[in-house]
Amino acid sequence: CNGGPPPRKELPAALQRVCALLTRYSPLWALSVALVGVSRPSAFCPLSALPVVQRALATLMLAMGLSTTPAELACAVGEVRVLGLNSLCCFGLMPLTALAVGSALKCDAEMLTGVVLLGAVSGGQASNLFALLANGDAALSVVATTTTTLLGVLATPCLAHLLLGGVSIPVDATGVLRSVASLVLVPLLFGVAMGLRLPALVARVAPLCPAVGVLSTLVLVAGGASSSASLLVASDGAWRAHAAAVAPPLAGGAVALALAALARPPARGTRAPPI
Repeated sequence: CNGGPPPRKELPAALQRVCALLTRYSPLWALSVALVGVSRPSAFCPLSALPVVQRALATLMLAMGLSTTPAELACAVGEVRVLGLNSLCCFGLMPLTALAVGSALKCDAEMLTGVVLLGAVSGGQASNLFALLANGDAALSVVATTTTTLLGVLATPCLAHLLLGGVSIPVDATGVLRSVASLVLVPLLFGVAMGLRLPALVARVAPLCPAVGVLSTLVLVAGGASSSASLLVASDGAWRAHAAAVAPPLAGGAVALALAALARPPARGTRAPPI
């Protein structure tokens, strides 16, 4: 689709190097803060507070909005086949993969429930950031994760009931919709609107958006790691929890990449990770 953002302004050389360091090695920074959060939870404990998490997520989505145009979003909404494939991966491939991995690792009932739920939820906003960092179709990734989040209000409880032998998972549909609106759609659309109303300003700040997104994601990772440290380290069979959390995304990502190649989307579309 046409209608890309205006040409970005060059950042000062020193700031370019800092941003490049943040974005190029973002997986390393994420792993580092996760390890610190698990080994020293008190270091990042304040970052696990709900208001901090909400602000970090909203900042991430604002950065995505500043990097996206209405034309790109409209084009992404029209990718019905790709969005359908994304939904099939989220609510078909991933739950079954998670169930298979949890069963193979002989997880107990409580852990298996958690693994299956992890596989049955929608794609996360971190995939939007990594689509942007990979020079992929960030708009398509945003639309994909937003649609699966909305579908998950119904799909996730049904999948849990089906795959876990009648387990009932209550979902606050109103709360989910409110969160999606306030933490995802509002900052995203505000960023898009800024690009329309103040294109010169957005062209100046847009080069900073990937680095801002990485910093916001690091806050989310650090807070999550610190709040879950006791379960990730001290609990019996913690290695199973780690393996069960890592294996399904790796397997699902490989299959999704193969399916994306068969669907023949544009090259940037294969770098819009939905799961």
